[in-house]
Amino acid sequence: MTITRKDFIASQIALGLERKTIIDSTMKAFNLPSRDTVENHVGVTLWELRQAGIIEKPVKDSRPSRHSIIKRGLAKDLSNSKIVTLVQKVHPEVPLKQIKQRVCEYRWFHNQGIR
Repeated sequence: MTITRKDFIASQIALGLERKTIIDSTMKAFNLPSRDTVENHVGVTLWELRQAGIIEKPVKDSRPSRHSIIKRGLAKDLSNSKIVTLVQKVHPEVPLKQIKQRVCEYRWFHNQGIR
């Protein structure tokens, strides 16, 4: 009895492996040269399992996005430093320099009436 690529991928998903690991192990198990084909098979198998109700969609982080925090801060006419502080509280993993740069960019677009 041989195992199909689809069954192999489904068993890897059932084990809870990451997508990259599933793709790598499938390529090795079936000696496949093209990564794109395997990525497509993994995507289709995940979709079929979700449609069948076997697995659920991953729950996204319940935190508000950096974009929404900055846009709300601009709408309330908060200063850049207050917006940076709000973003830092919710997303401490993001470097301070990156947050400041993003807030300045959003402020410029906001003042121009573009976004």
